Amino acid sequence: MNQAILDNNYTAVTSGLVTVFNYDGTTGEYLNYSEEFLSEGVGLPANACTDAPPKTKSGYIARRIDDMWEVIEDHRGKKLYNTENGQPVTINELGALPLNTTALAPTTPFDQWDGKEWGTDQAAQHAADIVTATHQRAELNAAANAVITPLTDAVDLGMATEAEAELLSHWRRYRVQLSRIDLDAAPDINWPELPA
Repeated sequence: MNQAILDNNYTAVTSGLVTVFNYDGTTGEYLNYSEEFLSEGVGLPANACTDAPPKTKSGYIARRIDDMWEVIEDHRGKKLYNTENGQPVTINELGALPLNTTALAPTTPFDQWDGKEWGTDQAAQHAADIVTATHQRAELNAAANAVITPLTDAVDLGMATEAEAELLSHWRRYRVQLSRIDLDAAPDINWPELPA
C-alpha cells in the first residue's frame, strides 16, 4: 500500500498509510504508535503526530507540548516523605520531585530531617512518653478509686467483711504505689500489679 503524502497542515494530499505517534490529550504523554490509512483530504487523528518521540530512560517519559516532544521526569505513584513534618506524600504529577521530600521514611513521629537523614528528637519523644505515662497513671488511679470508695464506705459503716477490709488495704497500698511512680522515667516504668 502507498504511503500517504501530507501537506503542511498534516492533511493527506495523496491517500495512503502513515505512521502516527499517539499521545494523551490531557497530559501529552506518549502512548503508542499506529499505522493509519488517510484518504485524500483527511488529516491526522486527534492527539497524534508524525514525528517520533525521543527515547527515554527509566523514570522519564516523552510528552507532547506545543507541537514539540519533551522528556520529563515521571515519579507518579512514588511515595515520599515531607522533610518538614514527616508526612507521606504520593506523587501524582509529572515533573521533578517536590522540594522538601525524601524517599527515606521517618521511624518515629518525633523524627526530624537534618538534610541527609532522619534523627529522633529525644526530648520531644521523652516529653510525649511522660504525657502518656501521666494519662495511664490517672486512669489506673481512677480505677483504684472506683474500688476503694465503696470498700471504704463498708469499713466506715462497720459493714465490711474481713476479706473486704483486707482488699481495701491492698487497693490503698496500690494507690500509694501509683502516686510514687517517677513519671520522668517514662517509658521505662514498672507499674505496680493490680491487687488480686
